[in-house]
Amino acid sequence: MAEPPADGTRQGNAAMSTLKRSRSDRWLLGVAGGFAAHFHTPGWLVRLIWIVSVPVTLGLSVIAYLVLAAVLPVEDGEAAGDRAGDR
Repeated sequence: MAEPPADGTRQGNAAMSTLKRSRSDRWLLGVAGGFAAHFHTPGWLVRLIWIVSVPVTLGLSVIAYLVLAAVLPVEDGEAAGDRAGDR
């Protein structure tokens, strides 16, 4: 039987913990940018899939987006436009 990593994390949880909302690749709340970074895909592709999914899911993807925006943490670091000197 395989031993768990020394830091106490499990591989499944490690992948989940890296999903965060983006500070730099965001149009609304950074959820699509976070998914794009997590899955190594372009942000426009994630946004296109989400836009297509809205009518297909009868708007349930909008609710899922809002729930994810409330639950997912924002990535660490500053976005270029978030610095006080840029305002």
